[in-house]
Amino acid sequence: MTKNNKILIIVLVFLVVLLLLINRLTDPRERRVTYFDVDLDELYAVEISNMEDTVRVARTNDTWNLEKPFPFPVDRSRIRNFLEQVVPAQTSRNPVSVSESSHPRYSVNEQRGVLVSFLDAGNNLLDQAYMGRRDRAHYARRPESDEVYQLLGHIGMMISANFQPWRDVFIFNMPRGDIKSIDVQYARSSYTISDENTHWEYNSSEQSFTIPDGNRSVDLILQRFEEGIASMRFYDFVYDEYEHLFEDPELVLTIKRHDNRETELLWGFYRDEGEFLVKKDGNTDYLYLVDANIADKFTKAHQHFQQQ
Repeated sequence: MTKNNKILIIVLVFLVVLLLLINRLTDPRERRVTYFDVDLDELYAVEISNMEDTVRVARTNDTWNLEKPFPFPVDRSRIRNFLEQVVPAQTSRNPVSVSESSHPRYSVNEQRGVLVSFLDAGNNLLDQAYMGRRDRAHYARRPESDEVYQLLGHIGMMISANFQPWRDVFIFNMPRGDIKSIDVQYARSSYTISDENTHWEYNSSEQSFTIPDGNRSVDLILQRFEEGIASMRFYDFVYDEYEHLFEDPELVLTIKRHDNRETELLWGFYRDEGEFLVKKDGNTDYLYLVDANIADKFTKAHQHFQQQ
């Protein structure tokens, strides 16, 4: 082998190694790392705060609930998306900035950022960062560091210290197979429909009969429970103002499960009978505003349950 050929082979090997090294350093898959150091098995609470508000959601076993500003069921899809998209969010190994002066620009300072804290079962801090948004990108910075990182993925609007988007909009929802009976009381009538395994039964003080299979009225009620009765608006800690609506409620629903647990919904007319305020299980801390067309599913004469 000539000297020139040896030199050529050495140059080619060098170029190949250099090319592989460049590819490795520039490959996004090699440069991405998970930003938060949080093990989901250890995570028991998340606090999100800004200069005005604080939201805290915490779990007992596998059930998450809103704890601050007051106890309330949490929106299950929101907490699921948060755990699946925010907690494992990735970033580049290299920060987009290491300058303190850039913090306001990326909204990751104390005044403009949203502080997200992850805590374990003992309320010990697992990780923490100021998070902010600029244009369509999301950024994060740990309080003790000047380094700002861009977070990758579909974080969307899940970083909010406003508790309203975190609260569950559903007053009540349940699979039809879990329902044992539904007791309905309203001004013109009172009746109970019950699951008798092979069929549904209608009972009132005046008559009893087997409801035909495929009865539309029963299907609409069960469908409403499966889809969920949702609230358009919440009325928090103002029960005294609306107590008179429930002294003689327009509609009372008592839903019993097969395990004999019960849920009671009291409906009072509101706003010229176009909407209802609903009280659930005697709770007077918050009421729910519900459209009247949902109540119409239950205020049916017995003839509606006799049709195929």
